[in-house]
Amino acid sequence: MTTAKGNPKSDAYVATTLSWIGDPAAEAYARNVLTDLAGAASVRPRRIATANIDLGLALVAADKPDEAADVTLTAVTSGRLVPSNYWRVAEVVSGIEGRDAPDAATVREAFRDTYTD
Repeated sequence: MTTAKGNPKSDAYVATTLSWIGDPAAEAYARNVLTDLAGAASVRPRRIATANIDLGLALVAADKPDEAADVTLTAVTSGRLVPSNYWRVAEVVSGIEGRDAPDAATVREAFRDTYTD
């Protein structure tokens, strides 16, 4: 996990990779990345948005769809996503829908309202 001597950028890449493959360690990595970013000297809004999506994917894999929807909604409504994040939001929404969580529609609508004309 993230250590005092760790590289925050590489830790973020590890969190992303682990969340993509559904590794249970992804949740802790993503949470640590978010904690590190919150305490950083410079604000990295896009990296924070991406870390929230990583956490959302990890929470879907951990069968925590309500929290996954919440952190993904935070990323979506930040207005800081880039096109390379869009498919990952769709993965979270699909995962939430697969667990019959009603929040999937909320995230989908917020994404549509924020990123499409």
